[in-house]
Amino acid sequence: MSSLASQLQKIASLDAARLTSRTGAPSSKSYLFPARTAASHDLDSIFALAQSGFYELVALDVGFEEFEDELFSEKARRTDRMMLNQADNERLDRVLERCLRRLGKWIDIMAGGKCIEWLVRRFRVHELNANTVIQVFLPYHDSPNFARMLAILTLAPSSAYHAPFAALVQKAQPVPRAYLATHLSATRDPSLRLLTDAASMIRRALDEDVVHRALLTFWTGLLVDMIEVAGKGVALGEATVKVFVEAFVDVLSTPNTGADVNAAVYPPLVLMTRSTTLADAPFAAILSALITPGTGAEPAQRVLTLLVLLSQRRASSSGLGEHAAKHLLKIPNLANLLISALEKYALEDGVKIVVGAMAEHPGTCEKHVAIIVDYPTLPPAVVDTLATRLATSSVAAARPLLQTLRQRHPSIVDPILLSSSVDLLPATGSGFVDVHSSDVTARVAGVKDMYNVLSAAGVTAANVSEKLVDEQVVSARTAVLARLADDDAAVVGAVYAEPELLRALLVDVEYTQVVARAFAVDQPKADVVRAHLKYAAGSGADNATLFERVLIPVLLAVEGRAVVGLDELALFKGDLAVLAGFKTVPSAEKSALIEYNRSVLSIVSTAILQSTEQAKFIDALVANLDSPVPAAKLFATLVLAEVLPSISSTALTIALSKLSSTLAGSLRDIADIEVPTSDSLLRSVVSKPANPKTQQRAAVALLLAVAKSPRPSTAWLLSTDAVALALYRWANSARLSPAAGRAVLQATLAQVGSDALVFLASVWTGDADAAIRSAALEHAAAFVAAARGTKTDFQVMVPAVLVGLQDADKGVRQAAVALLRAIAADAGDEIYAIDSVYGARSELVQLLKPSDLTSYLQTLLAVADDLLIDPSRLGAVHAAALDGQSKAGKKDAAHRRAVLDWLFSHALAWRFLSARTSLLTSIAKVSNPARLRGSTALLLPLVKDADEAAWLEAAPADKRAAYLDLVLGSFAARHASAVDPKSETWDFLVDLLQKPEANVLAQQLRTLAAQKLADGLFASLQPAQKTQYVVVYIHALHALLTDESLVLKALLPKLVLSPGEIVDVLQAVVQPLEAPNQRKKAKHDETDDATEQAVSGLTVFIESRSWATLPANAPLVATLMGILSSVLSRRQSIKEGVDYLEQEVLGAILSGVEKISDEKALRAAHVGIEVVIKVIRASGNPRTAQRALLVAAELARLIPDAVLHNIMPIFTFMGAADFQRDDAYSFGVVEKTVARIVPVMAAALRDKAPTGDRLALYNEARTFVGIFTDMAGRLPRHRTLPFFVHLVKSLGANDFLAPTLMLLVDRATTKAGRNGPADLPLGLAGAFSAEVRVEAVSEIVNEVRRLVADLSAVDDHQAFLSHVAQVDPTRTLRQATVLLGFTSSLARQLAGKPASQPRVEAAIEQLIALAAAVSTPALRGSELGRAVQDAVGAVMGLLSVDGLLAVVVRVLEAGTAHDVDHALTVFTERLGLVRADVRARNAPQTSAVVRLAAGMLGKQSTPACLAAIGAVAASAVPQEDGALAAAVPAVVGLLRAPATSNAHLAAALALLDTLVRRLASRAIPHIQAIVDAALALVASSPAVARQAFAALATLVDALPTFISGKQVGSILAAAVRYRATDDQVSAAVTGGIAKRVATKTLVPVVMDLWKSMQDEDQVSLEGFFLLLRQTLKHADRTALAALLKPVFAFFLDVFDLRHRLSLRAVPVPEPTVVAVERSAIGSFLELVNKLSEGTFKPLFVRLYDWAVVDLADTAAAAAGLADRRLVDRTAVLLHVMAGLLERFRHLLSPYMAVLQPHVDELLGAYAARDIADHALWALLLDTLATSFEVDDGAYYTDAIHLGLVPQLGAQLGLFPASAASSSSAAAAAAAPIARAFAALAQSTASEPVLRALNGALCMATRADDAPTRLAALGAMDAVWASQADELIAFVPETVAEFLAELLEDENAEVEAAARKVLGRIEGVVGSLKEYLE
Repeated sequence: MSSLASQLQKIASLDAARLTSRTGAPSSKSYLFPARTAASHDLDSIFALAQSGFYELVALDVGFEEFEDELFSEKARRTDRMMLNQADNERLDRVLERCLRRLGKWIDIMAGGKCIEWLVRRFRVHELNANTVIQVFLPYHDSPNFARMLAILTLAPSSAYHAPFAALVQKAQPVPRAYLATHLSATRDPSLRLLTDAASMIRRALDEDVVHRALLTFWTGLLVDMIEVAGKGVALGEATVKVFVEAFVDVLSTPNTGADVNAAVYPPLVLMTRSTTLADAPFAAILSALITPGTGAEPAQRVLTLLVLLSQRRASSSGLGEHAAKHLLKIPNLANLLISALEKYALEDGVKIVVGAMAEHPGTCEKHVAIIVDYPTLPPAVVDTLATRLATSSVAAARPLLQTLRQRHPSIVDPILLSSSVDLLPATGSGFVDVHSSDVTARVAGVKDMYNVLSAAGVTAANVSEKLVDEQVVSARTAVLARLADDDAAVVGAVYAEPELLRALLVDVEYTQVVARAFAVDQPKADVVRAHLKYAAGSGADNATLFERVLIPVLLAVEGRAVVGLDELALFKGDLAVLAGFKTVPSAEKSALIEYNRSVLSIVSTAILQSTEQAKFIDALVANLDSPVPAAKLFATLVLAEVLPSISSTALTIALSKLSSTLAGSLRDIADIEVPTSDSLLRSVVSKPANPKTQQRAAVALLLAVAKSPRPSTAWLLSTDAVALALYRWANSARLSPAAGRAVLQATLAQVGSDALVFLASVWTGDADAAIRSAALEHAAAFVAAARGTKTDFQVMVPAVLVGLQDADKGVRQAAVALLRAIAADAGDEIYAIDSVYGARSELVQLLKPSDLTSYLQTLLAVADDLLIDPSRLGAVHAAALDGQSKAGKKDAAHRRAVLDWLFSHALAWRFLSARTSLLTSIAKVSNPARLRGSTALLLPLVKDADEAAWLEAAPADKRAAYLDLVLGSFAARHASAVDPKSETWDFLVDLLQKPEANVLAQQLRTLAAQKLADGLFASLQPAQKTQYVVVYIHALHALLTDESLVLKALLPKLVLSPGEIVDVLQAVVQPLEAPNQRKKAKHDETDDATEQAVSGLTVFIESRSWATLPANAPLVATLMGILSSVLSRRQSIKEGVDYLEQEVLGAILSGVEKISDEKALRAAHVGIEVVIKVIRASGNPRTAQRALLVAAELARLIPDAVLHNIMPIFTFMGAADFQRDDAYSFGVVEKTVARIVPVMAAALRDKAPTGDRLALYNEARTFVGIFTDMAGRLPRHRTLPFFVHLVKSLGANDFLAPTLMLLVDRATTKAGRNGPADLPLGLAGAFSAEVRVEAVSEIVNEVRRLVADLSAVDDHQAFLSHVAQVDPTRTLRQATVLLGFTSSLARQLAGKPASQPRVEAAIEQLIALAAAVSTPALRGSELGRAVQDAVGAVMGLLSVDGLLAVVVRVLEAGTAHDVDHALTVFTERLGLVRADVRARNAPQTSAVVRLAAGMLGKQSTPACLAAIGAVAASAVPQEDGALAAAVPAVVGLLRAPATSNAHLAAALALLDTLVRRLASRAIPHIQAIVDAALALVASSPAVARQAFAALATLVDALPTFISGKQVGSILAAAVRYRATDDQVSAAVTGGIAKRVATKTLVPVVMDLWKSMQDEDQVSLEGFFLLLRQTLKHADRTALAALLKPVFAFFLDVFDLRHRLSLRAVPVPEPTVVAVERSAIGSFLELVNKLSEGTFKPLFVRLYDWAVVDLADTAAAAAGLADRRLVDRTAVLLHVMAGLLERFRHLLSPYMAVLQPHVDELLGAYAARDIADHALWALLLDTLATSFEVDDGAYYTDAIHLGLVPQLGAQLGLFPASAASSSSAAAAAAAPIARAFAALAQSTASEPVLRALNGALCMATRADDAPTRLAALGAMDAVWASQADELIAFVPETVAEFLAELLEDENAEVEAAARKVLGRIEGVVGSLKEYLE
């Protein structure tokens, strides 16, 4: 072919085809079809194909919606780009290119191919956008899709892609990546255009959010190939490197790109930096991009890449940039990632650079650097870098880090420190250094040193928060807690060696979080784990938290890791006690580990299911689903698989939700379905726990286990099972393999059973994703198809399908249409799920006849294509098919009605709001009366069925409103035929108003129903219905709540009525007003209510009518006149609203009369003027009168003669109205009169009164001013205040404000004045200056004093107000009270304004005197007294502090006793309100008050004086301490005064307590006086004694070092002896002294006190020993060590107390001796608690010698072990030993070795009957039992046990019960030996020991005496009760040889005991009949 022909052919390919059609023919080339097939498809078919593919893609990616209008719509169908101008083509190119790049993800699915086919055929993208097309297809270069596209591409010669691809077009085939890498290189493409395009593909995809996996894989592989080529000898050019670096930096620094995108960059990046040496600048840019925060990269991958790059470039000195530290800090878990990189990859060089960057900012990066510094095997280079950077840092955080680093690496760090002159010598001792040492021994020693520091500081759990202010304590605490994470068992053991201190350190610290790191490793150290578990079991931490962080990681057994901590697991309590059931793994064999794991899973799962905290344990398991420890993750998954199917539905739903979010990875690779405990899965768990597939298999097993769990019976369409729905979503997600998905789906549907179709309907009608909804519909179609041939009618599911047909997603609609076709394809007789589809509500469903159903379905299927396109199309289909106006025949009408009834029945039964809304939406456009009837069926339950109403009320307000709007949408004029007076609809509308429920739903129904009627339905009703409805409507308004009433009232005007209908309504509403009056009270009340309702109804109705628009109607006017007459007749009985009603009626009459021009019509209607005249006479409302006058004037036009007859009453009213007018002119006249006359009158009054005599002036003016004040209630309210202001100004405010105010206020005390303006006096005063008002306050207070004085006067009354009316004590008292109240208000009005202090002080003095005057018994509790106090408080607000103090001092100096009392009371109350600086400034005056009050103590006002001094002391400033100190002797003197009452003594002691606390060292001179005075009062009343002891305790607390031992002793003696009276007070005093007084002072005092206490009673002795115990408990260890010898000697003397008590003349009862002895031993145990083992052991040996050896050589020892004194001492020794064992448990078990010889001797003596003391015997056996119980292997061995067994057996026959005692007494006597045997058996599992023990007991049952046999059987019963499991082996010989004989024993008690033992054994092993026969 010639060149010209070729050119012509190319031109034709672009333009010729478009000439064949108006819109241009499609391209002849095709992407999907061969050329011949493509030619057969026209543009319409291609468009339809494209649309189907497009909507599928929209369902997958909503981002495609933006291209619908431009590329896939009818508009696009008509677009011919050959006809577009250049600008439009460029815009279209941009849209096409974006669309093509988004299609890149979906090229390999058919929907994507359909869209590409459209773009090729319609828009010729293969020719006009070829470059973009080839870029999009490059990721699929090795697939057939690329070859298909390449075959049709038209590449312009100028295109950069022409060279590599043009030659391949003729024989298109997949292209290998190596070919692309070659042609993109600089050698083939020097311009690097292709490489630049390829390198920028990721960034472009990020910008448009179209990144996909195929693109990432291609991009990474292409760049790697190109770089690898360079590694084979062809170096990368500089330009190529520049392109790569820019691409890498661009992608790595883009925010929120995600882990996948970043992971795609790392391989080519690392390969390039390894093969090419970059310059510093680009390398630094790459590093900066790598540490850019917020990119979404996986931290571990990014950090590892960074380290690899840094390690490859060792010589780099550029660092990481100035912001590196800030960016690095944002990488989660950075320090641990760096450590892992060192451990696994040895990336030392990279870590060194990163750590160096962090070390430059130690303050910011302290947490990460500390973790790295603490790493034990840090490489030397990293240590050197760290040390160098930290040594040069000035940040405070660098020093502790450097100290830790130096301890671990001294040889590296020390030279650096020397060269930098940094001194790191610790200031607090070597312990702070050793604790961080790399040497284990040093760290152990350091931990002990830290504990010593904490012990010396007195740190306890109670005070740790207070102690943390000490830096040493903080450092020690930090160091010890850091060692909890140590990986060495010795160090961890040292930390746990002090559990009490550790518990204190862990206050406010999450223990499990601290130790969790020791467990979160693949290979935990066994000893470390055991130590942690042992402590954790008793730590008190939450069980679920322990389970989550500590136990889960170690419970599962895996190969290569021993199962550790089984013994410690047995220590856990509560729900975790089941861990004791774990059996020891017999070997490390895989099978043994599998069985162990199976057992563990079973035990833990069972325990969780039975736990009361099940939810917490489930949360703990779910939290471990993403644990970094594989074993923990697997354990959590497998236990959940066992547990989840059995828990409640709610918990299962939450757990599945958490599981879904946790298992973010794909499980598609797992095809095998396994149970959680299958051998294969557990084998993988044991051998490959870290393998991802093992984890995934476990996850799939979990899902399947849940899926197979039985589902509860559910009405699916009413309440969806969330678990089943979640499982269904999993089954249909892409995260499961097809096999797993099928298994989960099959299991889920199998559990649902025959209700599967209903369940699926609940899915597609619910809120699931579109894909899930589509899947549910497709599964439903398959279900229906499977039922084909079974003659099943699925019509009950059609409404649910209708919901799907209205779905917004096209794929869902397609699936719904397919399901509809399947249902229509096969009809049958058996109705599917007719009884269960809606649960119990299924009975409401109506059925369609088969013919109706078939017809309806065919109607829908006929428009199936339309339904696919438009989700709202169903509404239009229903509107056409079900229209009631259709002219078809009756049969068709019946069909339409049946379908509507059928749909409404489903809506009624389906109580699911969104479904109902969808169904109602589909028929919202139907015009058919049947729709109104159906809506009524939905509405009636809302008012009759509480459940239905509650269901709808619970719905969201917006959805409820939309639903009701749809239901009530049928209430339209076109459906009026269905609303006849007898219909349910009409009854519903009327009942809705007649029964006005107050709930939200009823209100909403009423409002919407009224709105719908107002919108048109009302106008179509019959006249009678209109009248009835409006009347009911009006009556309802009266009963409804205000808000709803207002809404309905606004709708009433829309209910339009004709004049005749208005007349009917008015006559109905006015009836109660026309009814005759009732005489009986009950009927009268009913009439009143009816009257009020009628008035309200008339008012509302008349208001609602538009009278101006009504035509002229004389009868209507006559009716209105009649209503007006009726209102007038009942005017007196109408409570409110009558004036307004009259005005409205008159307005309506006026409108009606104005339109009437025919006089005859008016006369014919009998309209007159008489009613109007009555209104004028009766009403006092000017507006009513004005309207009446207008009506009368208008009537004069029509009936002039009637108006003339009544003209006089009209003018009479107008004359009277002038006096009621309130206009400015009238008020102006009054003002002028007052301004001219009142000043002259005021001058005359002043002339009459003596100069300066205010009271005389007031009395002269009283009558004149009273004239005006009496008018106050009759003046217009808004004119009153201006009038009185003007009046007072005219009179003269200085002289007349006070009397005017008093007279106005006095009006409130009269009956006439109570209705006047209450705020008038205060408003009047506020119009004048502050000075004038203060003067008025003073005058009013004087007047109150005069009034109070007049109360006791007979004739001579002085008060101004006493002359206003006849003097009455009650009235006078009320006047004074009201005036004081006004004074308070006036004073508050003046607050904050400058006031004359002398006048205020005078007023205060007067008020104080007044308060004293009203403190008489008659007035103390009256309102007057309270008013005085309120006035004092208010006026005080005007007084300065110095003024207050000056007033108080003056009153104290010269006032009466009553005045002093009240002055001090005011002082006490107000002092606390004074600021500290003001207080300090006025200290001299406060001190004067204290001195004066102290001087009055015991003379007058003692309680007030004490309170005042106490108030000063409680809040004193330093300047007042001198006066307070001077007051102490006076207070002490009051205590010593013989006449002081108990109340005063208690108050004085309380004050002394406060003074001592305040004065501290200033009280030292008075110590002895205080002690003597207080001790002298301890024998007084209990209240005084308690206060005395409190004062003494405060004295000791405040001055512990200044109180002598003698004083302490006297206080302690008194306190101990007071124990008999009040043990709490006694204990508090002794406890306080024990805490505060130094040990070296207190201990000798206590020991001396013992000398005087020995002869006291039991209570005092117990009090002494409590004191001793408190003293030792709070004693300082160091000081106590110096006193140990005398203290121990003292205790030996105390322990001989029993002997001394026995020597008393009067014997001491044994219970008393025991109680005192127990107290003494308790004190000794407190001493032991303070001693170390090295100190205690010699003391214990000495105690043993004292008890056993010292009396051996005495004369008393002749009696041997039976000597009484020896017995007593032995008892003490045993009591002490028992107490030590109970307190210290097994720690002191080895001390039994000291006692063992004496124990053996005592047992032998008892066996030989050499000693017969029962109490000692019982104590000996109890002590032995206790030692057995706590031993825990610390002392007892099999040999010792075997030696004790025969000795204990010899005790069985001792102390038999007397003949008179019962068998219960015998059992009690034998209890000690039984407990001893039981404890011994329980303490050992040794077979020889248990055999010997069992044999000894069995042989003892053959003793000759019955008591021995009984004792042996009792012991045997106790042994079996405690150690049954270990004794099962001895059952044959025990039962057959011994118990069988005893069952026939001659002694009945023995026989009964034998049967009891036999019953206990049978309870363990079952029936023993074979041994007894």
